[in-house]
Amino acid sequence: LPQAYFSLFELMLLDGWDTIARPIVQVQPWLFSFILLFVVVFTFGALNIIVALVIQKHELYAEVREMREVKRSRDFARQWMQRVSAIIEDLFGKDAALSTEQVSELTYCLPLREVFESAGFRPRDARRLFHILDRDSDGKVSCEEIMICMEHLVMGGTSTWDQISTYSGLRSAKKQM
Repeated sequence: LPQAYFSLFELMLLDGWDTIARPIVQVQPWLFSFILLFVVVFTFGALNIIVALVIQKHELYAEVREMREVKRSRDFARQWMQRVSAIIEDLFGKDAALSTEQVSELTYCLPLREVFESAGFRPRDARRLFHILDRDSDGKVSCEEIMICMEHLVMGGTSTWDQISTYSGLRSAKKQM
């Protein structure tokens, strides 16, 4: 029995399969179909398992690499946001409420301008941005609201609450029309 298993293993690896199969087929020719089926199924099966393992490892490493890149970019964005926060606080103070002109100044400030432009805002869009950020329509935008906006622009993505808030704002604007 161990010799039979070893012979089947050799058949599966295609290592000297002709020296194993030829004597068997000469004695019992109907076993050729069994040997052929065994070789095809197990050879391709083993090959598929090996390929699947390689692909699985590759996907795992790609996912790990992507997670590291996301963490690195978030860390960079967090440091950048701290610098931006310091710039805004230096320009206007921590608890300042900014007017349209001051928001316009922010869009021209070099470090902030790069973020706005990467998100598709041009300095000439400052008024429109101000009106979007001015939720209560009091003509002022807090530094905190601007920092939240900048965080979304730098970090990317929106939360479910942002989407619900946007939808709610659209519905209320539609009712007012």
